[in-house]
Amino acid sequence: MIAVLSIINIKRDPPPELQGSLFAHGHIVQCNFENLSRSNNSQFFLGITLDAPSAPYLRLNPNNSERGKYESLCQRKAAVHVTYQAIQRLVGPIRFWVKDIVEG
Repeated sequence: MIAVLSIINIKRDPPPELQGSLFAHGHIVQCNFENLSRSNNSQFFLGITLDAPSAPYLRLNPNNSERGKYESLCQRKAAVHVTYQAIQRLVGPIRFWVKDIVEG
């Protein structure tokens, strides 16, 4: 069981066109908030969909102390500039993780 979980988490390089920092700009259309634990000191999962047709589903795990900031951005459907990266593991699809998100 542990060996299977270890293999699943092995990273591999995404396709060349998805390597390095990627950028998207658009208005937030939808946000999905999920608690990762019962602790208020822990992180939570946030999935973001932008109105930009080329923007993928974006993911991040910010600290609970930042939750209000992201809830506000999502409620206002704010325009944001997002820097993100593609992460591909041995098993599963490519996922896009936020490195930075700035309103504007």
